[in-house]
Amino acid sequence: WEYYKVQKKLSSLQKIAQGYVRKMDSIVVINEVLTIENMEMKEELKIGERKYKNLEKVKGELEDKVDEASYLALYNLEGKAVYVRGSGKETETDKVRRTKRVRVCFTVGENTITEPGERIIYVRIAQPDKEILAKGRGEKFTFIHNDEVLQYSEVKKINYQNEAIDLCVRYNIRDTQELQPGLYHIDLFEGDKNIGHTTFELK
Repeated sequence: WEYYKVQKKLSSLQKIAQGYVRKMDSIVVINEVLTIENMEMKEELKIGERKYKNLEKVKGELEDKVDEASYLALYNLEGKAVYVRGSGKETETDKVRRTKRVRVCFTVGENTITEPGERIIYVRIAQPDKEILAKGRGEKFTFIHNDEVLQYSEVKKINYQNEAIDLCVRYNIRDTQELQPGLYHIDLFEGDKNIGHTTFELK
């Protein structure tokens, strides 16, 4: 009878053990499936992160392009030294002693992206020794460009309505100014951007 009871208990324990084995096998299988799913999720997460970074990069590039496009674009920029006759008629010259005025002409291009309204264009004329031709000294004749205080020669305010405009800016040489022979540099600024550069030469 004792033997029978032990055998019966042993049989029950074997069944319980087999149940545990089956559960352990199921856990192993589930664990393997979860491991594979976890790896797939990690890979998908990496792909998502890469896509997000690419989208951020594209977004930044587009924002830069829009920001770039918001500035005025100049065409046909030309700077000339001129002699002014008594009648007011201008005659181009390349002689230092005959130069009475510097004339800067250009076209502000059509731009449908930028906001219409008042714009300020600063003209900066530098002599061969880099001295700026200016109406005077002091803060009155300066402007801020990229956190730097620069002197300007002339300033032009325009009411820009997204359409092309032909403009000329004239700087009159003061009697006290002595011009030098050599290459003169003309730069135009609007906002924080240098929107144009040209040169002319005097003998």
